[in-house]
Amino acid sequence: MEDNLQDLNGKLTTTKADQLRLEGELQQVQQAGNSVEALLTIPSIATAALVNEARHTVTQLEAQITTYALRYKDKHPRMIAAKAALAEAKDKLRTAVLAQPPILHNAIEQVKATQASLQQALQDQKGVAVNLNRTAIGYQELARQAETDRALYEGVLRQIKDTNLTKDLKLNAVSVIEHSPLAGSPVSPRPTKTIVLGLLAGLAAGLAFVFGRRKPLWDCLFSQRFRTLQTKGPLGA
Repeated sequence: MEDNLQDLNGKLTTTKADQLRLEGELQQVQQAGNSVEALLTIPSIATAALVNEARHTVTQLEAQITTYALRYKDKHPRMIAAKAALAEAKDKLRTAVLAQPPILHNAIEQVKATQASLQQALQDQKGVAVNLNRTAIGYQELARQAETDRALYEGVLRQIKDTNLTKDLKLNAVSVIEHSPLAGSPVSPRPTKTIVLGLLAGLAAGLAFVFGRRKPLWDCLFSQRFRTLQTKGPLGA
């Protein structure tokens, strides 16, 4: 695609240059009028095939007349024939030269038509290139979207795997050793009984604490009393 665009641009540039050149020569033709010598200075006319052929004939006859002039006089039959042929060749040259301006006009019109065709082809190629670029952009966008969707899908799969793994760990970490027994009959709260049992439990704990504190004191007093009796001896002694 890029090569086609460059080729069309190159051809279009060439046709524009040809148009400018031919239009410049056409201005010279208009200035020269019917002067064969002036018209022959214009490149496109001087290089035309018919003009070149006629000029070559004229050149040959002029050379032949120069040679004859060394041998014959002007009224010699060969000299007269050569001069007549030269005049005819010059007439043909003049006709060929004067026929070139219309040909030049046609060449300019052909260049313009070629230029318009190339311009249209270039626009068409640019349109195709734009469409291809749009298609490529759309494809790239779809590719990016597909990549994003794939990443999201893989993320969801990882989350599902992690969730399943966590569930398996939780189920395996806890096991039931013994089920708690169920009550045989409905149970209802008894606030009075609960309060009495709580008071009794508190009284028992308080007595235990008091007796527990006094016991070491009694053991100490008893020990001292026993040593005293041992020192004094038996009662009544």
